[in-house]
Amino acid sequence: MLKRGGTKLSVIDQHKLYVMCNCGHADSVWVRDVIKALGDQVTVGFAIDKMRCSKCGMKNVKEYRITYPGGSADAMRSADQSRPREYDG
Repeated sequence: MLKRGGTKLSVIDQHKLYVMCNCGHADSVWVRDVIKALGDQVTVGFAIDKMRCSKCGMKNVKEYRITYPGGSADAMRSADQSRPREYDG
């Protein structure tokens, strides 16, 4: 059994979910598209449990990852960590 995440979709609405089925098929889906289907207050784990493989038709997720599309500079900007902060200490 996979450990399911408790992160709400509303927190990661600019991300994608990379999902791999036990049959070997893998794909990514925009979190904003999942929000349209399930709402923004559900968790990643809940969404993963609802997903069905488009190849074999089963609900049988082997693994998943939350990914951020774009380069590392985009990810750093979105996290507001593009440059080190000075210590006033």
